[in-house]
Amino acid sequence: MLLVTFNAHYGSVLLNKKYKKISKIRPVPRKLSSSCADCVIFPELETMDEIFDSIEKEYAEKAYIVDGDNYKIIFDFKNNGDDRT
Repeated sequence: MLLVTFNAHYGSVLLNKKYKKISKIRPVPRKLSSSCADCVIFPELETMDEIFDSIEKEYAEKAYIVDGDNYKIIFDFKNNGDDRT
């Protein structure tokens, strides 16, 4: 599963609106943040490259691959750190 966090609700709404058939807005897991932010999750990873190209970068924070209770950061939008694997 792909999980993208945002620094503002507006960013998550924009991304979810674009992919509403394959995405969901959820609260950011407590393991990742203690703030009241939300994230967008994508259960399928096949569209990951397309999703990355359409994310509003000024609102996005980080992207993670989720495997059960484990979160692996794959991209840090704030530091332009492209760690995609």
